[in-house]
Amino acid sequence: MVKRMGFYPVKQQGFSLLELVVVVCIIAVLMAVAYQRFERMSEEAERASFYGDLSAFQALINRQIIKWYISSTAIEKRALEQRNPVEWLERPPHNYGGEISASQLDGMVGARWYYLKDKNWLAYKVQRTLGLQNKGGDVLAFRLKVSLKEKSMTTGVVQAASLEAVTDFNWVISSQ
Repeated sequence: MVKRMGFYPVKQQGFSLLELVVVVCIIAVLMAVAYQRFERMSEEAERASFYGDLSAFQALINRQIIKWYISSTAIEKRALEQRNPVEWLERPPHNYGGEISASQLDGMVGARWYYLKDKNWLAYKVQRTLGLQNKGGDVLAFRLKVSLKEKSMTTGVVQAASLEAVTDFNWVISSQ
C-alpha cells in the first residue's frame, strides 16, 4: 500500500487580518460621518434654544413695559437699563447661570445665559461655535435699550424696550 502525500483541505476558523482591517476601516468612516452629523445637529439644537430664549426674554420685557405703561409708572431710564431682566421672570430659564462679572465668563460653562453685572449685559456663552461668526468670540452679549415717552427726559413712562446686541453676529448652520 502506497500512501499518497498531499494537502488536505483545512477548515478556516475566524477572519483573516485583511478582512478585519477592511471592516475596521468601514466602521471608522461611518463613525466619522455620524460624528459630523451629530455635531451639526447639536449646534442646530443649541442655536434653536438660544433664539427661543432670546424671544422669551424680549416677550418678558414687553410684558413688563406694558404693565408699567398701563399704570403710568415713571421709571428712571438709566436704572432700568442697569437691571437684570431675568429678575422679572417668575422662574429663570433652565440654562441661566446667574450673575457674574465679565472676567469670570471665560471659565464658565457654555450653552448658558449669564448676567454680567459689571457691564449690565445679558450674555449667552456659546458651546458649539462651528457656524458662529462673531467679533466677541464665543459670547453673544445684549444690553437693554429703553426709550421713554418723553424722549428728552431721563425719567418717565417707558414706551419701548428691547435687547440690543452689543456686537453684530451671524450664526449659520450649514446644510451639508
